[in-house]
Amino acid sequence: MDKDAPMHRPHPFSALALLLALVACQQGKQAPLNPDEENLTASNATDPALAAALEDQIMVDPQLVGQSNRTSVKPGAQPLRGAVPSPGGGGPGKVEPGAMLAGKAMKAPPPAHTGPAAPPMTIGQRAALQARRSHGNCDPKVAYGAGWATRLPVEFPIFPRGELLEAAGSDSAGCALRVVSFTTDAPVPDVVDYYYTRARRAGFDAERVREGNADILAGTRGDDAYYIILNARQGGGSDVDLVVNNGKR
Repeated sequence: MDKDAPMHRPHPFSALALLLALVACQQGKQAPLNPDEENLTASNATDPALAAALEDQIMVDPQLVGQSNRTSVKPGAQPLRGAVPSPGGGGPGKVEPGAMLAGKAMKAPPPAHTGPAAPPMTIGQRAALQARRSHGNCDPKVAYGAGWATRLPVEFPIFPRGELLEAAGSDSAGCALRVVSFTTDAPVPDVVDYYYTRARRAGFDAERVREGNADILAGTRGDDAYYIILNARQGGGSDVDLVVNNGKR
């Protein structure tokens, strides 16, 4: 049986018709009632409320039809966080938000300095900026698509339970860049500590600065580099732009 095929349940009125047919078939060969059953039958026959209920028509509220099994498990109304289309489209890919850290998270240092807010940039512009930082002669041909989120370096996954908003990347010569924007319910300090811990454990250095209201965590490991911009979201949580080079091809 195809597990994805819809399950057909008998209509309640069909079951009622079947039950009535069975009762009709048995009416000609019922056993005699014992005294207790005779008393109960007589009592029911003289109960006006019960008689009215049995004789009344069955009323069906169309607004309540389909509300049976309301406590059964159903697909959520919201999309799964971190589920993104595959590079060619056509449904969810294999990307999952990053795993929780093993062991205790390291505490990121406070910002080394604070500066004015940087002008807003698209993720493509952030990719170009990162290319200039890490490879002076890199001219990335940035393409947009959620599939790029499946090809982040293992050191820098999307934050656990993060929800992907946008992704871009490039695999042009010497410019293996990945850029993702996502949101999470976690506060900025927790997200900073998460990526600081992952970076330091993977052998990257790390510097934290503040530009306007944005926290920035960045560092390098040889030719590899990362650059993370975090902003507190109104109402709680964080908006994050993650820029890395030398992503998975």
